[in-house]
Amino acid sequence: GRRILVAEDNPVNQLVAKLMLEKYGFDVRIAVDGDEALKLILAEPWDLVLMDGSMPGLDGFEVTRRVREHEVVT
Repeated sequence: GRRILVAEDNPVNQLVAKLMLEKYGFDVRIAVDGDEALKLILAEPWDLVLMDGSMPGLDGFEVTRRVREHEVVT
């Protein structure tokens, strides 16, 4: 199945997203904060990333900015 990364710090939202997406056959991985999300995005290919805008540490907007910056460099 398609690989989806869910970047979400709320445990309830993590569980709901994971269960809903797995029901449709997606391979789901959870990143619990922006730092973990950034590392996973840069390390592995993903078909889709669902990003929470407000997380502790790096928020979703900063993670997205850094990923796009990385894409321009590489």
